[in-house]
Amino acid sequence: MYKLTNSTSILRLADSAFISADPENIDYAQYRAWLAEGNTPEPADTIPEPTHAQLRKRELAELSTTFRDDMQVMRDSWLSAFIAGDDETKVQVESDMEDTRLQYVSDKAEITARYSNP
Repeated sequence: MYKLTNSTSILRLADSAFISADPENIDYAQYRAWLAEGNTPEPADTIPEPTHAQLRKRELAELSTTFRDDMQVMRDSWLSAFIAGDDETKVQVESDMEDTRLQYVSDKAEITARYSNP
């Protein structure tokens, strides 16, 4: 007996071996022969839907990563402007950083509110 998985491999139930779907694989050839005899593998386990908490955590992590990366680029730009003595660019970058920070706070609040009432 065999069981499908949520990947390209097949689980052989007799010994819990995972069989890759490779035509050169002898175990896979045996599986295909078993199917040709009219047998049907057990279905794959269903993957549960993520909870609201898991979705919120994932979105907040993605938001934080984007914010961190954006701020790093802006810090690098500010430092370059500082070294070059470009005060106009420094002021613009500082303004951009504050706008980004405010947007992050707003987005974080929106994500938190969206998942507070499942």
